[in-house]
Amino acid sequence: MTSLNSTVLSRADQLPPGDVLGALRGTPYPKSVLMCSPAFDVVDVKNPYMRNHLGKGDGVKAKKQWTAIKRCFEEIGIQVEIIPPAKDCEATDWVRAILHGRASQTATRHKQISVPLHLGQICKSEPGQAENIQRGLRSELQQLCESSYAITGFKIDHEYGTYLLERYED
Repeated sequence: MTSLNSTVLSRADQLPPGDVLGALRGTPYPKSVLMCSPAFDVVDVKNPYMRNHLGKGDGVKAKKQWTAIKRCFEEIGIQVEIIPPAKDCEATDWVRAILHGRASQTATRHKQISVPLHLGQICKSEPGQAENIQRGLRSELQQLCESSYAITGFKIDHEYGTYLLERYED
């Protein structure tokens, strides 16, 4: 597994001189992504952004956008594997990214609790704990780099999480 070297800067004067952005290494494109065609509707309020949108989801527009993302992946040579949806997975309001086996929630303006987790810890944990954790493993992006997955539109149950871990982890 690749180790991550990072430095957290808190002020602009801590940036090194020169072309900082040009010196950054990009994350390589993934070889494949997992996608699940979700249902597009707002059925309850899980965050402040959903408050005035109950029953107002534009399913046609959302499906076109999902299809466009899938097509973009395919056009740049990324293999797309469509996986079946799981029951009770309508909410993708908790966005997570998994990179090099570590999951973390993206930042929003609203207070959230975020604890980085190793994918292996989630999938190998006791089933009761996996059920609590799985609700947070929803994401808009798919695989960020080789053997690093973020999954959208469905909930990972303990059995399927174990399958993914065995199939895709280094």
